[in-house]
Amino acid sequence: MRTFSAKVRFVVLLLSCLVPDARQLATTARLNAERLAGSGGVVRIGHLQPNNPNIAHEPEILKMCAKDLKERKILPINYTLTVMTMESCNKFSGVEHAAYLHYMKNATIYFGPGCNNGESFR
Repeated sequence: MRTFSAKVRFVVLLLSCLVPDARQLATTARLNAERLAGSGGVVRIGHLQPNNPNIAHEPEILKMCAKDLKERKILPINYTLTVMTMESCNKFSGVEHAAYLHYMKNATIYFGPGCNNGESFR
């Protein structure tokens, strides 16, 4: 009877050590399942930006952020972000370029235009 009690204590001790690992494993499996969920594909970002030298590097920053999201595994593994930038706020070119990004480039989501100085109404 004494050896049975010692075996039970050993099994309980062993299980108590394994449970945190099992929880970690389950959490990792759940996160991987979430990253693999969905059909995947390409998210095409239509970026409209005014012709302004102060923000000329904005398209590169957006591409850098998209790459960083992929590298840090924040995006689902089967998704890719593509950034397409066109000029806006120049004699209504923003509307024309938004339509071009929508119909010709099949943009999924849009950022911009950054027209806050009234240029789009001239």
